[in-house]
Amino acid sequence: MWRLLQGYLSELLSFLKDDSTVLGFSIMGENDPNLGPDWVNMVYDFVKSKAPRHLVVLEQGGDLLRCPGGDPSSLRVYKPASDGGVGYRTYSTHGLKTDLVFAVNARFYAMARPSYLGEVCSGPGWEGTFIYANPDFITKLRDNMWISFLLQQPMALSWSAVLVEAERRIPTKIARSINWNKVRRAKAPVAVVVERPNLEQLRRLVLYEEALSSIPVDCDYIRPSDPKDGYLAVFDARRPFVRPELGRNIPPEVERLLPLRVSKGNHTTYLLSGDRSLLVAYVRNAVHYRLGPGHGHGVLELHRRRTKPREVRIELKNFPFPMAFTVYDLDRKAPVLEGAFLGSRRVDLGRTKSDFALFVRRIRSLPQRAFVEGVPYIPQTHPNTCGASALAMALRWAGIDISEGDIVKTYPKIKRTGFYIPWLWEFSGRLGLKTEHGQGHERIVKWWLCKGRPVIVFQFSDLKRRRPHFRVVIGYDEEKEHFIVHDPAPQLGPNYAIPYALFERLWKLPFYQDKRGERRRFYFVVIERKPGRE
Repeated sequence: MWRLLQGYLSELLSFLKDDSTVLGFSIMGENDPNLGPDWVNMVYDFVKSKAPRHLVVLEQGGDLLRCPGGDPSSLRVYKPASDGGVGYRTYSTHGLKTDLVFAVNARFYAMARPSYLGEVCSGPGWEGTFIYANPDFITKLRDNMWISFLLQQPMALSWSAVLVEAERRIPTKIARSINWNKVRRAKAPVAVVVERPNLEQLRRLVLYEEALSSIPVDCDYIRPSDPKDGYLAVFDARRPFVRPELGRNIPPEVERLLPLRVSKGNHTTYLLSGDRSLLVAYVRNAVHYRLGPGHGHGVLELHRRRTKPREVRIELKNFPFPMAFTVYDLDRKAPVLEGAFLGSRRVDLGRTKSDFALFVRRIRSLPQRAFVEGVPYIPQTHPNTCGASALAMALRWAGIDISEGDIVKTYPKIKRTGFYIPWLWEFSGRLGLKTEHGQGHERIVKWWLCKGRPVIVFQFSDLKRRRPHFRVVIGYDEEKEHFIVHDPAPQLGPNYAIPYALFERLWKLPFYQDKRGERRRFYFVVIERKPGRE
């Protein structure tokens, strides 16, 4: 038998050994451990002797309940387990909430990396005869892909169906934009003890996953003998379930470590880098589950259904760097919001049935220069109308036929009190325009300029008079180390250059502070233009 297989492999590998379209080799496609370590390792050694640049994987049959030895590290006796890794299956969800079972499996096999999702299946669901466009299948496929991706399992395979291209597009786009050589996962603040899981222990793990993903808090699975140092809370799935709660059995200091909070009705799985320069999160609709046909004859699964809306409010928090973010609607397959922030940012996506992905990353390399074309210059006509002038410039750029005088008519006390900051988004909102505002940073201003958006900043007019003043930033130049602004003050005028160092000093207004008394740097952006103005 071996000589026959050896001859076949020799002929096959002579053609494929240098083919870059071949990712790796599977020995049987499933149930490899049934062959025993001697046979598997003999085949592995032979394949690697002919194709050393390709991976060889170990394909386990089934999920964590069928893991030999009850621990993925027990598969290390098979050489492929340390090469391409162990492929697990999520065929069955055992009548439990599907997305939570997928997350439990991904965390379990992450105890011994490398590991990957070997296959996901689904039954006909509630929509009639099974097809790959069936909502139950799409939801299971989406959950498996995103959860395994965020648990840093490098492959998500489906032998029973071709991966639906539209579902694959967004996670692939995000994954390709990340330098994985520089990403080190942040240590989870919470651990759950797991040992030779049976069905009862799986049920408890699902309950822990539901509670933690609703906060959300990342967690690791650990063995009873593993060190518990560094974890702020440890739960034990071998014992009766104890609901994890912030401030009760999860200490309050965990709150300061969380990169986000999400409103009720959602389950969230996320990947946070140790230096907090990267966050990728999968926020999914968890308000409705329904029993329906599953994998196998007469099998019922508790499918996650994307049929009922819920409020989606997200708070991004505890980031020490200027960050950019993009929110993707996974049902519409499109980005729906992008922006930049420092420290924290609230995202309100309204009442919706959709699932969402968040891609949050540190603003690093930017072009040497940027300039926003088409921003008209409108001088202020009164000492207190710089804000009205700056807003009129931004709105005219966006395609709104507006003047400084129109804004003053809306807020007649401007000439007496000056321009109040909330009027920026209040007036723009009346015109149906989307806007961004928040705590500014030099790199955030540059990021928006690179996006082709002018930025209104609230600063001192100069360092001598120290009078509050609005101006419109329209460009920057790294070589000359200055920003280019349209200053409403006529004596400064359009295309006025302000050196970076001076710009920073002008931005530190002592009377514009956050709740902790720290000085804030305010900015405002109109992020969309009327059709035909792009």
